[in-house]
Amino acid sequence: MHRTGWIDVHAHFALPGGTTAWDPLTALDHMVRLGIDMQLLSDVTVTAPADVRASNEYGASVVRRYPHRFGLLAALPLSDVDAALAEIE
Repeated sequence: MHRTGWIDVHAHFALPGGTTAWDPLTALDHMVRLGIDMQLLSDVTVTAPADVRASNEYGASVVRRYPHRFGLLAALPLSDVDAALAEIE
């Protein structure tokens, strides 16, 4: 399918090795088939501050590898205000 300029503004992703299978190459194949130019990634599987940090780092690494195909909606550990503020920094 040809590219259409579509942007998926809320696509879920997960850390490698987790309970949810996700990898950027599979996502890119899906995007090509559907004519999606870019996805904004969001990880809803993490809540603990350390897991949120790891997820944001992984998501940022995907964006660095494919800057014209993925963006990141960073996660925050909302149950811990201090950790959420630290993650924003």
